[in-house]
Amino acid sequence: MSETVMTTRAKRSLAEAEAASAAAVAAPPSRSTRAKTVEEPDYKSMSAEELFWTGYGRFNAKEVEKITGGTKDCHATLHFCLSDGTSGVVVGSTGKGCGHAEVHAAYLFVGRCKTPAAYREFQHIREGIRMECTGKTVCIHCAAFLGLLRIKAYDEHTKKCRDPMGSTEWSMPQRLMTFMGRLLNVTPEHLIGFRSADTRE
Repeated sequence: MSETVMTTRAKRSLAEAEAASAAAVAAPPSRSTRAKTVEEPDYKSMSAEELFWTGYGRFNAKEVEKITGGTKDCHATLHFCLSDGTSGVVVGSTGKGCGHAEVHAAYLFVGRCKTPAAYREFQHIREGIRMECTGKTVCIHCAAFLGLLRIKAYDEHTKKCRDPMGSTEWSMPQRLMTFMGRLLNVTPEHLIGFRSADTRE
């Protein structure tokens, strides 16, 4: 794993997000079908780097040293629950105009939700929205992206790493960027900065 270069504020953002993620995992399971509503921070006050590391720290997958697996036909499965307790999945694939499989799965799910309000409803049902990616390690950009969407790791077999996935360029479709801007209350320019945040030496 290559050494990452972070400012003091970015380190604080990462530490706070990791602490909040750990606390959520350690909390006893609720019998309610609805998860506790989480107060969102002021994302507009964050730099692109702080936004990036907040997302990375929030994605609660186990961190490993380097990326393993990954092919041109890699898949990622997004799990969600409906209000009646039944569950559903959306499967994303590498390519498909979205770059990485995790981004494609989120893109498909956002298309189903249509509005941030509907998306937040899914966040609060049972375990919330979870990403399963066992064919490869979740790269640093996807982990940060998933964390900002408050998508959690499906189980212990989904892992993340601070390395990029070099074989496939990371990108975010415009429709997804617009949706995230509305969800996080930030400008498209802010998310463009997030997407290109300098996280490496």
